[in-house]
Amino acid sequence: MTEVDYSLERWPSDADEWFDIEPVDGEFHVDLEAEDAAHRINQAISNWIERKALTSFGIDHRLLPNHTYVGIEQTEFVDDVCSQKYEVGFFPDLTNWTLPPKPTLTLYVWRTQQLGFGVVWSSFGFRCEPIDDLQQEQVYHRVLAAVLKDTETRM
Repeated sequence: MTEVDYSLERWPSDADEWFDIEPVDGEFHVDLEAEDAAHRINQAISNWIERKALTSFGIDHRLLPNHTYVGIEQTEFVDDVCSQKYEVGFFPDLTNWTLPPKPTLTLYVWRTQQLGFGVVWSSFGFRCEPIDDLQQEQVYHRVLAAVLKDTETRM
């Protein structure tokens, strides 16, 4: 079955982008504190996935017990544009090599930056077999719990 990418990015408003926000009574109302908090959580998740990818391999008992994760990082430069990919695949059993291993879940962070300008595009999320909305939220909350617990232990 084909795997599907799901976003781990969350925002408090229903609008996908700032320009989609509709005025209320002729004024735009944005809860900047909620937006800032969401941005900090999104950044923490993204940073955590990058750190996991850079550790190469291990076991994360909080996110997926009985799975081994393998991380990869790829950076590519074309002219003044830098593309970075961080991926972490969680494998249920790496002892059976009769078939190529397939991850149960893959976390990813992709980013494109223009040198001297900054980030022009980024995305982070997870890839797995198709799942429903409730399961997507469950994965998000497991990732968030692992990020928060890891942040606690790092402090």
